[in-house]
Amino acid sequence: MLVVLLALHVLWTYRPISCDSNLFPPAPSSSDDSEDLVRPNEMHLPDVPKFLRQPEPVYYVLNKHPATFTCQANPVDHMVIVCLNEKFPVDKPDSKVAIRRTKFNDLGHVDDQYGQNWLIQMNITAKMLEAAKQLTGFGAVECHCEAWNKIHQLQRAKKVQSQRSDIREA
Repeated sequence: MLVVLLALHVLWTYRPISCDSNLFPPAPSSSDDSEDLVRPNEMHLPDVPKFLRQPEPVYYVLNKHPATFTCQANPVDHMVIVCLNEKFPVDKPDSKVAIRRTKFNDLGHVDDQYGQNWLIQMNITAKMLEAAKQLTGFGAVECHCEAWNKIHQLQRAKKVQSQRSDIREA
C-alpha cells in the first residue's frame, strides 16, 4: 500500500524537464515558491541536500566590521542566500553582493570543478543593514540559505532551507 501511495505521489509531482531548461530558480521572485521545497516525505531521497553547517541564530554588525553570514550543505548544485529582502544567488555576475563559495569533494578537499559540498559566505555591512532597515522598518533583518539539487527520483531540482538568522546592529 505504501509503495502504491509513493508511486502515485511521484507521478503526481512529476514535472518533465527539457534538456535545455534551467534546473535552478530564476533570481528574485515574489511568487510563492513552496512547490520547490523538499517535502517531509521526500527527505529520505539520496539527492536531497542536507545542511552540514546552519547559520548562527544571530549575527551582529559593527560599523566597520561586517557580519559574515555562513552556511554549508551537501549535495548541492546551486545555493542562494535570501537576506536583506533579496535573493543573492552564488556565482551570479551581476549580483550587487559578492558571495564566497568553496566547493569540497567527498574527502573534504577543495574541488571547484566537481565538489557538491558547498560552503558559502556573505559579508553583511552596516550600510547594507541600514538600507534594509529603512525598507522594512524593523531593527533586525532575517536571512537564510537555500540549497538546491536535482532530485533524480523526482526528475527536477528542489530546495531545502536553512534555519533563519537575525542580523542586528551591535
